[in-house]
Amino acid sequence: MCKKNKKNNKIFINYNKIKNINNCIKFNNGYIKIFLNIKELFKLYYKYKNVNFIKLRKLKKNENIYINYYNNIEDIKYNFIGFGNKKIIELFQLLNIPIYYRNNIPLIFYNNNLMAILKFSIIKKEENINNNFIYILYKIWN
Repeated sequence: MCKKNKKNNKIFINYNKIKNINNCIKFNNGYIKIFLNIKELFKLYYKYKNVNFIKLRKLKKNENIYINYYNNIEDIKYNFIGFGNKKIIELFQLLNIPIYYRNNIPLIFYNNNLMAILKFSIIKKEENINNNFIYILYKIWN
């Protein structure tokens, strides 16, 4: 059901391919599937157990989606919904995530801009978003 990323841990999804994604994309410890329509998402969401989903703003034409892991990324503060302005390390400490586990948490980026932390469904707050969204169904194990 899923395509495996064979090159490295970083997964890249081109803007133009978002409309044509039929398969899910598998990475080291989970998989994602992107939907443009919430009805399609809910068909699968109720079919499978132990899956989650997040809603993100639709990509701009010059943006691409990257899925990467924590790996001590720079100390930039992000405004996370429900947590306020925090560095990722502060957020992990607040959530009591052990140091040895942090490198297994997939992050979603639009280009180099962090958008969400999977596993905990934490989303970065964005200003001036219209009603165009994409929906990401995901499952993370371990």
